[in-house]
Amino acid sequence: MSHVEVMKRLHLRPSFNSVISISACFAEPGQRRKVSAEKRQQNATRRRIEELHELRRQAAELGISVDELKEAL
Repeated sequence: MSHVEVMKRLHLRPSFNSVISISACFAEPGQRRKVSAEKRQQNATRRRIEELHELRRQAAELGISVDELKEAL
């Protein structure tokens, strides 16, 4: 059953968002994991950047270099 048939059975008018959402249900499992893996990578990168900013802030408060702070931790 295609996403268009699903839309007809649910008596829904196709819109861009609904077609994309229903199409995602029919996507290959590997495609969904690929998107999820990419999102996990983006989140990990964002967290790492936030951690580095926090280290820089702490180092500035203590008046030492980031390397010295890393060694102390």
